[in-house]
Amino acid sequence: MAGVVLHKNFFRQIHLALACCVCVFLIVLSVTGALLVYAKDIQAWWSPHYWLVEPPNKSQLIDYDQLLENAEKAYSQPVSYLSIESQRDKAWQGRFLDGKYFNVNPYTAQVLVIYDYTDTLYGFTLYLHRWLLWQQADDYPLRNLVSTAVLLFIILCLVGLYLWAKPAKRLKRLRIKPHKNKRIFYYQLHSVIGVYLTIPLVLIAFSGLTFNWSKQTSAVIEFITRGPIEARAASPQVTTAESNRQLSWQKAISQAMQSMPDAQLQRIYFAKPDEQVVMLRVKNPGEFHPYSYIWFNQLTGEVLQTQNASIANVTTQIWNFRYPFHIGNFAGPLLQFFWFILGLSPLLFVFTGGYLFIKRKCF
Repeated sequence: MAGVVLHKNFFRQIHLALACCVCVFLIVLSVTGALLVYAKDIQAWWSPHYWLVEPPNKSQLIDYDQLLENAEKAYSQPVSYLSIESQRDKAWQGRFLDGKYFNVNPYTAQVLVIYDYTDTLYGFTLYLHRWLLWQQADDYPLRNLVSTAVLLFIILCLVGLYLWAKPAKRLKRLRIKPHKNKRIFYYQLHSVIGVYLTIPLVLIAFSGLTFNWSKQTSAVIEFITRGPIEARAASPQVTTAESNRQLSWQKAISQAMQSMPDAQLQRIYFAKPDEQVVMLRVKNPGEFHPYSYIWFNQLTGEVLQTQNASIANVTTQIWNFRYPFHIGNFAGPLLQFFWFILGLSPLLFVFTGGYLFIKRKCF
């Protein structure tokens, strides 16, 4: 019996030590993660003149040539990429070659605003959530620290689940009794809600790790599913120009999209200076997020290569699902709201766990 108590106390100390290590990170990641669920909606509500447009009755989009011409005139920089919105009342976003972003009205080609990414609520929150805002050139020095904190949080959750599962009468302990004294009530709140939310929180945390530690996490997915993840194909190279005349963007993009006629265009990555290959990121039926691609020669419009992620193997489909799963964007607004609540739930564990620790040590 004494051995069992010592064993349980050991894991309680592990649970406490991990909580102390990650509590500050947990608060930051919890608040920012939950905010990211609705950050784009909030900034559109706050500054609708920058993010929303009024579609004309005919809803005729302006051609890409005029849109790109207006954007480059507004800032004297070539456009690096252009994101296409599926909702008719949303402005399109793009990025210039020097890293500045812009919003443009797709019906009039009017540039609505030019900005740094972190000037927006979504951009600032994302940088804080993923990299704690510290950026040096193209590097993010604190990203591994954030990932380490997330990994420790996963271990923390699993240790907490073990502490619940080890004693007898597990199901009986899945009840919260509000009439008990505050200490018992907070303990039940901490443990019971923790048990219910452990699996979704661990999966969400793991999916977040995949964006930084992709090599390690992809190996885990491949081991579990017993299959390989199909990587994005390398961009084809065009070394000689068959024509010195640029094909119109409208014609070239429309021609390229015919190679995947059922796909929805999501983003256009334009060729860098002295290059000719343009990449279209598209979403095919059956995809939760756009992971299909079309490459074409911007001078001739010739489609050089395609990659249809909707027909990828199961392992790749699971891997490609990680982003919509992480942000809760795969089953409608009700699930998205549940993800928002899930994002905030670690705050409850920090509060109740902190209360129990202080109560035990000081009173």
